[in-house]
Amino acid sequence: MTRDPALIPGPTAAQWELFSKFALAGSVFTVAIGIIAVALGVPSTISFAIGVLIVVVAFFVVWLGLSQRGLATLRAEQRAGYSTVLDVAGYALRHPLTGALERAADEPPADSDPQRRSLVAGMFRVRPGSPLDKRLED
Repeated sequence: MTRDPALIPGPTAAQWELFSKFALAGSVFTVAIGIIAVALGVPSTISFAIGVLIVVVAFFVVWLGLSQRGLATLRAEQRAGYSTVLDVAGYALRHPLTGALERAADEPPADSDPQRRSLVAGMFRVRPGSPLDKRLED
């Protein structure tokens, strides 16, 4: 796998995002292990609870750091005229690992919708004819 020289050096924003997701998953996994251990009868002492809390906070801090690094890389990619995370108009879309051009900057994004809705509204399926659907039409 060869990396496109047009990419800025270092991990891409998509890779930083993946690393941060693993750190957040580690935090959630540690909480789950702690709950399972208490449910199975491991003596719940204060030192056990503090140990689990320290590991959770450590994963959370790593997640915050990796997320910040990913945002900085995303901004650097934006200044370079491309993105490995977001498919938006005006920026070239590149593969997260290889940097291969997937969509040129002058082409419209794959899901270009002239009637763009907010991110939160896009997460929900709105039934046609519902009060929310009528309100969104206005």
